[in-house]
Amino acid sequence: MTREFSHEYGYRHYAETAQDERAAALTRAGFQVIAGADRALRQTAEVLSSSVSSLVRGWQEYRERRAIYRALTKLDDRLLRDIGLTRADIEGSAGSLQGLEAVIETAAPLPAARSIPAFHDLKRAA
Repeated sequence: MTREFSHEYGYRHYAETAQDERAAALTRAGFQVIAGADRALRQTAEVLSSSVSSLVRGWQEYRERRAIYRALTKLDDRLLRDIGLTRADIEGSAGSLQGLEAVIETAAPLPAARSIPAFHDLKRAA
């Protein structure tokens, strides 16, 4: 009878040990899955943020080129000649004219903004 008890205790002990080791292995595997998913999400977020910033930068550059193009097309031929350009230069390469912003500002400054009268100024005028 002592053999059955010791033998039975041995199987229980091995079964409990195996269950504990299985639980530890599943815990490690779960942690590795979570860590891998976290790493993948972080890398995806980095790629998306760099892509979005690249798109925003491209949009800003496009808007700058369009603003330069519009400003240059508003100038007359004499002012364009003064800064060393022709109409053909404007049409052909507005993207390469970004360095001329200061020249454009001095050649054709924007009109001064009109001030909007405040309420107390209107009362004084009346």
